[in-house]
Amino acid sequence: VEQEGKRAIGSFEKAIDEFKAVANDKALSDALRSLGFFLRGQSQFADAFQTFQQALELSLESNNYDHALSSLNGIGLTLRDVG
Repeated sequence: VEQEGKRAIGSFEKAIDEFKAVANDKALSDALRSLGFFLRGQSQFADAFQTFQQALELSLESNNYDHALSSLNGIGLTLRDVG
């Protein structure tokens, strides 16, 4: 299971790099949020929190408030999980 998790994270990171390269902020924000939720599910709370913060910053910079709210939700859920 751990190996599968590492492989999944690698796939997310590859997609993130590709979206950065083509400057697709919406897709990049989606990928960051998805990675954040995956990391949260794997109990990697510090990494999830940081990833959600990156998604939030990107969403606010591009005035994408729906994505910003989703990122804030991820931050809140992660903080709740940590206690």
